[in-house]
Amino acid sequence: MDRPVSKIARAGLLMVLAGNGLAITLIFTLPRSRSSAWVEWFYGISIAAGLGAGILGLILATVGIFRIRSSQGHLLGKAAAQVAVGIESALIIYVAIMIFTPFHHGISSSEAKMNLGAIFTAYAQYYNDYGVYPSAPEIRRGNTVYNCFSIADWKPRGQTRFAYECANRVVYPNLVGEPIINCPVVTRANRDSFTIAACGNIDQDEVLDVWTMNDSKTLENVIPDRRVDSWDQIIPRDDYKYESWAQVYDHRTFWQKLKDWF
Repeated sequence: MDRPVSKIARAGLLMVLAGNGLAITLIFTLPRSRSSAWVEWFYGISIAAGLGAGILGLILATVGIFRIRSSQGHLLGKAAAQVAVGIESALIIYVAIMIFTPFHHGISSSEAKMNLGAIFTAYAQYYNDYGVYPSAPEIRRGNTVYNCFSIADWKPRGQTRFAYECANRVVYPNLVGEPIINCPVVTRANRDSFTIAACGNIDQDEVLDVWTMNDSKTLENVIPDRRVDSWDQIIPRDDYKYESWAQVYDHRTFWQKLKDWF
C-alpha cells in the first residue's frame, strides 16, 4: 500500500512557490512611471500578500517536517518540505541583505562625514587666527614641516577606512584595506577658499566612495560607492529611474559584500 504524502508539507511547498512567484513577478513588472494611487496600492498589497504567503508556507513546511519525522515512516513529503524551507529561507536572507544595504553604506560613510566636519572646524579656526586657509600640501613653519591638515591641528584618529586629501594630495591614507594614494577628485587650496576630500573603498570593489567639503561647508558625495544609498533611489518620489531591478542592485558584488559583512 502506498504511503500518503503529508498534506501540510505539500501545502507549504505550494504556498512558497506561488507566493514568492507572485511577489517576484510583480516586482519585475513595477511601472516605470508614477501611477495612480490605486495602482500603487494594488502592487504594494499584492507583493506583501505574496511574501506573506511564502512565510506562511515556510511555517507549514516546518510543521510538516516534524509531523513526517514523528509518523515513523507512514508519511511522505519530507523532501518537498525541505525544498520549501530552503527556498523561503534563502529569499528572506536575500531580502534582509537588500534592506541592510542602504544603512550599511550610511554607517560606513559616517566616518568621512564626521571627519570632514571636524576639518572644516579646524580650518575655520585657522582662518580666524591667520586670515588665510592652508594652501599647500606641505607648509614649513620654522624647522617644522606640516601638511595641510596638521597645520590646522587636525589629524585622523583610530583605524580609518577613508583617506583624506587636501591640495590634490592624500596626506593621511586609510589604515583599513588597501591604501588609497589618490582621490579621483580635484581638491583646490588657496588663501581664500578650499575643497577637501575623503575617499574610501567600503565594499572592496573597483569604485571608491568619495566625499568633499568646501569653505562654504557644503558636503557632497561626489562619487557614491554603491548604487543604492536610500529607498528614494529604489522607488523615487517622482519617477522610477531604473529599467530593471538588476540595475538597482549590483549582483556582481553580492558575494563579496556578504563576505565583508560576515
